Amino acid sequence: MPASVPMDDGQVQTELTRYLEDNWVPVIEKDVDGYNSLPLACDRQNPNLGRYSACRRVARTIYLGSAPTLRAVNRGVEDHQLTAVRFIIQSCRYIWGNFQQCFLGNIV
Repeated sequence: MPASVPMDDGQVQTELTRYLEDNWVPVIEKDVDGYNSLPLACDRQNPNLGRYSACRRVARTIYLGSAPTLRAVNRGVEDHQLTAVRFIIQSCRYIWGNFQQCFLGNIV
């Protein structure tokens, strides 16, 4: 499952970005799964989210589904394709509300 890929691990990150331009590393570290990333901060601020690493899992899934491929157009993922992630998070309405407020509210 994409949500389970430990993208904050150096070896995993190197493998995922091997064929991408260098400017993708900071994107992963800040917006997907780094020590100071927004998803990790949201998980830390909200114990209900952090218990499941919900924000990090959603960010990983979106990144892996929409990451660029070498010299190819990648349309990425659409909202309805995140059904499994949505089901996990919506299983508890309170957690879903925290997720929307924290994570989605900070995306520019």
